[in-house]
Amino acid sequence: VISPLGDYCNNKKDPAYFYRCSHYYRIKNDANEIMKDIYKWGPVSSVYRVYDSFKKHMRLGDFKNENFIYEPTDQELENKKFLPKYYHAIIIFGWGIKDIETSSGVKKIKYWIIKNSFGNDFGNNGYFKIKRGINCCQIEENVIGCIPDFHFNDDIYTINSLNKQWAETIKQKNIRNALITNLTAV
Repeated sequence: VISPLGDYCNNKKDPAYFYRCSHYYRIKNDANEIMKDIYKWGPVSSVYRVYDSFKKHMRLGDFKNENFIYEPTDQELENKKFLPKYYHAIIIFGWGIKDIETSSGVKKIKYWIIKNSFGNDFGNNGYFKIKRGINCCQIEENVIGCIPDFHFNDDIYTINSLNKQWAETIKQKNIRNALITNLTAV
């Protein structure tokens, strides 16, 4: 419900808390740049190529296992006859690193945390993991970020730099700068 005083829930008493995109932009094909943008603004959207192995893992229920990290088979990536049937839109919600025991020691696997649009019955409550830093299924070359249109409080100030605006407290700014400096180590 929109009123002269702002947006309200259907009961017309409680203010509605949702965000609009005030500006959207393409993020370059670089995992660190994507991570910085997620940290700064929140989840980003992308699309990825859906290979047959993805559908096979869906049928087997592999995505329900929180330790499962998807990547297409080498055969799918090397052979033109395994071209994906379609692309699928998703939200990149975050990232992580998983230690995997191998015969030669511990291997660190970097991954994205993906929110799928298939609902909460898919994967781990609607989420799955896909390899990060290798442009797996072209997921890192199709990223769109947005600057949310926040409702500002008095203790938050805005910054305008290169036509991108954001809002944060001084404490948030200091934390953000420290984390961005350390992101390249992740």
